[in-house]
Amino acid sequence: MSSFKLRPRFKKVSSGSVEEHRVHFQKIIDSTDEFNGTVANVMVKFRIAEKDNHYWSPELTLMLEEHEKGTLIRGLYSPKSSVWTLFAFAYGSIAMLLAGLLVWGGVEWQMNDNPDLIYTGVPVLLGAALLIYLIAQLGQKVGAEQMFALHHFFEDSIRDRVHIE
Repeated sequence: MSSFKLRPRFKKVSSGSVEEHRVHFQKIIDSTDEFNGTVANVMVKFRIAEKDNHYWSPELTLMLEEHEKGTLIRGLYSPKSSVWTLFAFAYGSIAMLLAGLLVWGGVEWQMNDNPDLIYTGVPVLLGAALLIYLIAQLGQKVGAEQMFALHHFFEDSIRDRVHIE
């Protein structure tokens, strides 16, 4: 399941109504000590139990939608919100710094015929972005076993196999 995708997804059509699935998932969450979660309206979130939870522990978010054959379940594996926010902030900061550096470096280049700022700054910022991506991949590898456990827990709860996109 660990892949180049930072947030693997799936779709599954399952028989039964959205309400039946909500009740079923709540019973499943209440009956296990390995996982915990919340059920709210059309969203279900499965998490690793506190005792096994660490910084890189994944979460599984399910969106339940009415479908002609029952219920469409959209699943999204992701890191905790705090981890995801940190990475989004890091990528955003690098993008803003890169934009500013390109403007400033472009002006320096045009005014003083000195492109050194661009030649050194752009590779450094692109290297930082690559480093952040590699750290995210490392974190995904650290949480891979728990992601597999979450995936199998979900498959067992709906008694069917699910293919990750």
